[in-house]
Amino acid sequence: IKLNVPVRQPNGSVDYDNKTLKIKIPKGITDGKQIRLTGQGAAGGGSGKNGDLFLKVKIRHAANIRIEGANVYQTVNIA
Repeated sequence: IKLNVPVRQPNGSVDYDNKTLKIKIPKGITDGKQIRLTGQGAAGGGSGKNGDLFLKVKIRHAANIRIEGANVYQTVNIA
């Protein structure tokens, strides 16, 4: 995933830096769940540590695919 991360400059202004993160998607994760990346969020106030970054999972699939729990079903037309 590629992010534009705000970075506070020594003069107090905010600039943006590109950041690339490699993320492992846990087995069995479902639509709407969150993945927490510790220390990958914005910097804390003053000299505080970076916060956590939360990613919300959105599963996209074709119209002929249906997901029910851990099961995936696909409708296929057969001539």
